[in-house]
Amino acid sequence: MEHKENNIMFIVAYLIPLITGLLVYILYGSRDSKLRFQSIQAILLGICLIVASIIFGIFDIFITGVGGQVISGILDLILVLVWLYGIYTGYRASRGMNANIPYLSDYASKL
Repeated sequence: MEHKENNIMFIVAYLIPLITGLLVYILYGSRDSKLRFQSIQAILLGICLIVASIIFGIFDIFITGVGGQVISGILDLILVLVWLYGIYTGYRASRGMNANIPYLSDYASKL
């Protein structure tokens, strides 16, 4: 496989972190250790985003009114920013830079 294709796969792993991270891990993880690490990190990020979405959804149920809508909007913005950070991490990895997500990278390196 060409090096340029690997670069794209670093970013693809973070597009829909849980799903595309798992696909990249299955398809390319055995051939490239850096790509395996990034795909595991993307899977962990996807799990964190899903858990946070569930927790934020529970907050939405109990917080009502204008204040609830503002808080809900802020929490949704946080989820989008974390997802964008994942995409940025994939971009950095594709450029050969250090691309570790705090806390997740420690756990991903153990797997």
